[in-house]
Amino acid sequence: MRLRRYSPILPFMDTPHLLQQSDTAPAEEVVREAGAGLYGLLTVAAFVAAAALILLAPFGG
Repeated sequence: MRLRRYSPILPFMDTPHLLQQSDTAPAEEVVREAGAGLYGLLTVAAFVAAAALILLAPFGG
């Protein structure tokens, strides 16, 4: 995902070129990034839970 900053030098020019350089991303990209972050977080949580079960199993946990 490439994000570019809006040019503060010419804020009054509303051209497609400047709009392409705005720092807003399409909603589809935002949802994709958020979903990837959520799945990453769930994956880490699953590995931590599995490790805890393996480490606590000998103690009857």
